Amino acid sequence: MNFPFKNSLRLSTIIGYWELQQYEDNEILAQTAKSLIKKVDEHPFLREEIHDLQELEPVKDVVNLIMSAVVPPAVSNDQILAIFKPFSLEYFYATTPFKKLVTQAGSLPAMVQHMDQEELEEKKTMSAYHAILFQFYGVELPMERQMVLQLQNDTTTYYHLFFDPRFCEVKLRTESAPDLTAEELDLLVRESNNEKLWREKLPPELFEFTGFAIYTLIEATHQEAFNNIKEALQSEKEPGEEFLSYFNQQISDLTGVADVNIGISLYHSFRQVYDRCEEGGSMSLMVDGNKNFIKAFLDISHDLIKKGQPDIITDTEESDYFSSARPDFKSFMAIPLYSGSAFIGHFELGSYTHKLGPLVYAKVLDVIPILATALAKRVEELENKIQSIIKEYYTSIHPSVEWKFIDAAYNILDQLQSGKKEIQQEIVFKNVYPLFASSDIRGSSIIRNESIVSD
Repeated sequence: MNFPFKNSLRLSTIIGYWELQQYEDNEILAQTAKSLIKKVDEHPFLREEIHDLQELEPVKDVVNLIMSAVVPPAVSNDQILAIFKPFSLEYFYATTPFKKLVTQAGSLPAMVQHMDQEELEEKKTMSAYHAILFQFYGVELPMERQMVLQLQNDTTTYYHLFFDPRFCEVKLRTESAPDLTAEELDLLVRESNNEKLWREKLPPELFEFTGFAIYTLIEATHQEAFNNIKEALQSEKEPGEEFLSYFNQQISDLTGVADVNIGISLYHSFRQVYDRCEEGGSMSLMVDGNKNFIKAFLDISHDLIKKGQPDIITDTEESDYFSSARPDFKSFMAIPLYSGSAFIGHFELGSYTHKLGPLVYAKVLDVIPILATALAKRVEELENKIQSIIKEYYTSIHPSVEWKFIDAAYNILDQLQSGKKEIQQEIVFKNVYPLFASSDIRGSSIIRNESIVSD
């Protein structure tokens, strides 16, 4: 559905600002304004409605000077900003950083191609309606969450899009705006995204938007990637290959390291082993398939647990166990995860370049508590499975021998997860002999009966 309102570009408002500056006490500013207005008078169409933005090309220098009141030259190289025809993808002024982004994307439409175009048009329409409600009825609606743009290169960069409507004016194309009762206004506020209702109450042909709109982009990669990671970790999805691939991509976006590989190692404190590392199939980068590597990592693992600090290896060639076990990684880090004070595993990052270091660690630091919570949940689920297996395969047990049954239940679970037919393991205590005995305190019954009589 296309934008339903008539819209046109006009510079008269900002030109009016410069006309007032001619009478400023600041002589330099006044002279600049007079010189500019003289140039504007040489091109009268600048005060009129502009239908074709190509008309501005021959007077680009004049337009840039006009817009310096909105975007001071001193900050134009720092802000990602462009000035558009109201509610349109047509822009006539842009800062250098904005132009670079457009070049990187290929075109302005390509910058928003990842977005649902119908949703984009709906957002534009409802933003226009909210401006109408404020200007003609004095009702201001809270601003919706800003739109998010994604630019894909080696990694995804996210930008928040902010709309500044100060130079955008709503004009009536009829004598007066429709009369709306308090009940009708309340209904529009409650149904603030119901475009059909708004079109009925405020027909779009009655209004026109003129002037120009300012759009500013603020990079928000860390925030958006973090939100995506948080949502993924808090979901109920089983952490399979698809989940890990998505998680890996978001970590890549968050850190800006295109070739980063992630791993998660779940530590069983009872067995003092990592999840399924004996059978393969682990989510870890370090404990899957290489016994020597496992042993070498366990050595530094205990040190990590003791310190509670990450192990950051910026050059793996300086590490003996890395150079032999994972020669493909040039840098690596392992971050310990805790549930309360209990160590439950590691979060691992490996790169084929030397890009992993303290700066990358600082970027992923916010993810660690959420990841630890998600992993703790998996530990709890695993413990529940173990108890379920014990109850299914074995009888009730005494706490003193529970460890033996838990170990057997882990073995059965490993068989089930690897697709093998489970084999119930016999519980045998070699060279252990039970002792049976009873005891009695002589005369206790007599003393008990005497005490009852005395009472």
